[in-house]
Amino acid sequence: MRVKTSIKLITFLVAASLHARTLDAQQRAATLPQAPVPATSVAGSDIGDRVNNTLKSCALQCTVYIPAGNYSFATPIHLVLNPFGKYKLSGDPGAVLTYTGNGDAITTQISNLAGSSQLLIEGFQLIGNPHAAAGIHLLPTNRITVRNMVIIGFSGGDGILVEGTNSSNIYDNLISNNKNGIRLIPTVCSAGPSIHCGTSVNGSPFAANAIHVTYNQITSNSQWAIFEDTVMVGHGLSETLNNLYMGNDFEENGGAIYLTRSRGTIISANYFEQSPRQVVLGIPNGGSGYRAYGPVVRDNYFTTLTGTPFNIEIENADSAMIEGNSELVGSASAKNCFVNMVGATRTWISKNAIYQKNPYCYNGVPGTPSTGDGSFFFGQR
Repeated sequence: MRVKTSIKLITFLVAASLHARTLDAQQRAATLPQAPVPATSVAGSDIGDRVNNTLKSCALQCTVYIPAGNYSFATPIHLVLNPFGKYKLSGDPGAVLTYTGNGDAITTQISNLAGSSQLLIEGFQLIGNPHAAAGIHLLPTNRITVRNMVIIGFSGGDGILVEGTNSSNIYDNLISNNKNGIRLIPTVCSAGPSIHCGTSVNGSPFAANAIHVTYNQITSNSQWAIFEDTVMVGHGLSETLNNLYMGNDFEENGGAIYLTRSRGTIISANYFEQSPRQVVLGIPNGGSGYRAYGPVVRDNYFTTLTGTPFNIEIENADSAMIEGNSELVGSASAKNCFVNMVGATRTWISKNAIYQKNPYCYNGVPGTPSTGDGSFFFGQR
C-alpha cells in the first residue's frame, strides 16, 4: 500500500508541474509582443489588397509590415478606426508604394465615432498620380500619428487630408510635389451602423482640432503647404481649434500656410523660403465666419525675396500676435513689407528682427492702421 501511495503522489506532482509550466508558457506568450506580419505573406491582387487582407486575418490586432520593394497598387488601403485600436501600418524605408488609382490611396474607415483610435502610419514611401484625391485621408477620431513617411506626387490632390480629425500628430515626414501638402477641412458625420461624412451629410459636426504638424519638410507643393480650408460653415461647426505648426521647413510652395477659419493656432520656429505667399491669416472681407482668432506667429525665420511681397498677411484676424520673427533679405523691392494688414483688430506686434525697408504695410501701403482698434505696435523692428 505504501508503494502504491508513493507512485500516485509522484504522478500527481509530475502532472502539477507540467500544468504549471504550461500556464507559465501561455502567460509569457500572452505578454510577448506579436511579431510584425509581412503584408507580402498574405494573398491579394496588389499591395493595397494584401494590406487589407492582412488586417482582416489578424482581426485588426497586429503590426502590418511592408518590406522593402517597389509596389504598384490601385486598391485603396482601408484602415478601420476603432476605439483604442490595436494595430498599426508600418513599412521599410525602402518600401515604395506607387498609387495608380483614383480617390484616396490610404483612407481611415470609421466604424465607431467614440474613443481614441491610436492609429500609427509610419516608415514607407507613398507616390501618387494626378488623378488621386489624397495620399492619406484621415477622418474623425482622436489620436492618429503619421510619421517618417515620404508622400509625393499627388499633384491633383492632397498629400494628407485631415477631415475633422482631433488630437493627432503629423511629424518628421517629407511631403512634396502635391497640390496641397496638408489640407484640413471640417465635416459632418451621420449616425448609425454605417457612418458617412461630408459637406452634404446631416449629423454631428467635426472640425480639425489639436492637429500637431511638427518637424516636417513640406516643399514644392503647387498650391499650399498647409491649407486650413473652410469648405463649409454652420451645422454647429467651430473654427479649427489650437492647431500647432512648429519646426517645419516650408520652401518653394505656391503658398506656405493659409488659415481661413481658426482659433488659437500657433505657427512657431518654422523656416520659410521662396514661396510667393508665406503666412496668410483669414479671408479678406469674410466677416467673423472666415477669421483667424488669436493666431500666434512667433520665432519663425523668413528668407525675403522680391517675389514674396509680404512675409505675413493679416487679411482677417482678431488679436493676432506677431513676435520674435527674423529675416534675411535676399532681394527686396520698394513694395516689400514684412507684415501687411488688411482686416485686423487688436493686433499685437512685438519685437521682430526686420531688415527690409518697410516693416509694416496697411492695405499694401507702408504704414500701420489706427491703434484705435486696440492694436499695439511695440517697436518698428
